[in-house]
Amino acid sequence: MTVAKAIFISYRRCDSIDIVGRIYDRLVAHFGANSVFKDVDSIPFGVNFRQHLEREVSHCPVLLAVIGPEWLTMADQQGHRRLDDPADWVRVEIEAALKRDSLVIPVLVGGASIPGDTDLPDSLRGLVYRQTALVRHDPDFHRDLDRLIQRLEEVFSRLTPPSGPPSSPYGALIDDLAAALTAAKSPPEPTARPLTRRRWLRLMGLGLLGGGSTLAVRPWRQSLQALTANRIATPMPSLATLPDRLQRAWTAATEVSSDRTDTYEFVSVTVDEFGRQRHQAQVTTQAYAEISLETPAGTVLLPLVAIAGGQFLQGAPATEPGHSAADLQPTMATVEPFWISIYPITQAQWRAVAQLPEVNRPLAANPAYFKGDDDRPVEQVSWMEAVEFCDRLSRLAKPGLSPFRLPTEAEWEYACRAKTTTPFHTGETLTTALANYDGTYLYRQEPVGTLRGTTTAVGSLGNANAFGLYDMHGNVLEWCADAWTQQVPEHMDGDTDTDSQADESPTTELIQADQPHTEPPVQVIRGGSWQSRPHHCRSAYRTGLIAHSRRRDVGFRIVRSQLLENQADSGPGTS
Repeated sequence: MTVAKAIFISYRRCDSIDIVGRIYDRLVAHFGANSVFKDVDSIPFGVNFRQHLEREVSHCPVLLAVIGPEWLTMADQQGHRRLDDPADWVRVEIEAALKRDSLVIPVLVGGASIPGDTDLPDSLRGLVYRQTALVRHDPDFHRDLDRLIQRLEEVFSRLTPPSGPPSSPYGALIDDLAAALTAAKSPPEPTARPLTRRRWLRLMGLGLLGGGSTLAVRPWRQSLQALTANRIATPMPSLATLPDRLQRAWTAATEVSSDRTDTYEFVSVTVDEFGRQRHQAQVTTQAYAEISLETPAGTVLLPLVAIAGGQFLQGAPATEPGHSAADLQPTMATVEPFWISIYPITQAQWRAVAQLPEVNRPLAANPAYFKGDDDRPVEQVSWMEAVEFCDRLSRLAKPGLSPFRLPTEAEWEYACRAKTTTPFHTGETLTTALANYDGTYLYRQEPVGTLRGTTTAVGSLGNANAFGLYDMHGNVLEWCADAWTQQVPEHMDGDTDTDSQADESPTTELIQADQPHTEPPVQVIRGGSWQSRPHHCRSAYRTGLIAHSRRRDVGFRIVRSQLLENQADSGPGTS
């Protein structure tokens, strides 16, 4: 069997041979006979079948473990359970796949259920935590196989590398400009990597971090191939502007070698659907600034990073795991350049701004439920109080610059995704090593995590996205500037008690189906929290919350537009 044979079917003949034959026929009809392995049909005559089986398992990225009603309890002639025999070949097949971290899918047939982990040998207990597929007899058989085949197609699409970079109408112009700029600026070392077209495309990404450079890059990912013209809400930039945009991106990128010292370094990690690390990028950018807030206890810093504007695919397709009816339909959205706080606003930052002169309403100095660390995110603040925070901070801004404010939904999702199209900026799934959420619920096939039951200090898990932003998934949900316009937001996880110590009585209302949401106002919240299940932490997940509500799992971060009335930007702009 060659690598092209991608699916290995493991089963017990006495337990499920009839339905396995039908499964095999459907898979062969769809993927081809050279892509499916089933012992009797695939083992050549005269070979050592044990060695052949072991080799075939090692070549297959996918193993279907067909589990029937007697799969667990079937015994040999001596009355010993077959699974307890280390030489049992069903056991050997699954062990080999689990050791290789292949995709192992338990396929439940004949009304069987997944065994408990204590019922299995230690080497097979990982099978319990794999997502299962159900295959029933007629009239449901073909419908169940359609779902299984669709899932396998998704797996193979991720395993198959793209044949080349995406086609672009700007290809020749980019090559010409790249060649001219490379000739004008010789590399400092003879051994430096050439500025190829692919490096140009990665470098520009229309200026990922404004003036950033990365030491590791992700492979190109198909993302917009399926879009049709009538689904693009905003036109793509004109070809006539491309030379200027390329020159600006080149200038910004080469500024990294200057003598400036206000650089910002961070690490960004992505994982596969099993939670295994795929890439780790160490990134440096000079598109960074800090606001210095003086308090009686000393100086408090509020760091921000600049995000270059651009277009992105906002929302999530209905096929994304955990998709909600409240998710936006995938459309192209455009955002202008903006500054955004690297972390959710902390308790120390909140306290420093709360002592500034009032603009529209008073602010409690210590509203948070979880105390004990000033670097924890502030929570139990209403949308109006978050706006008041921005208004007070804006009074420190230099004249002529745009005020601080809450991010729009589009800005928040653009910043969260950081050029990704996966459910999370971490990739296909999330783990509690990377984010603070309820990891006792699984999103894909990642290891079972923990529920910390509290907020954590911002950035303490050490993983930023490719824009340098921390805690975009989990820790606290975040208020956005947009009003909620849909009728019924989806319920969030966890309790709704707040035990608030703020000046006003705590409220925690999510909108119900029988409640109008015109009065009081309802605002969008994003990002998931310490008590959210993983599908509520997705980049596209959104819900609404009454604006005067205070919850122990809701905080915010701030943004400021980079340009105002065509003025050149000069940083986040506090005096």
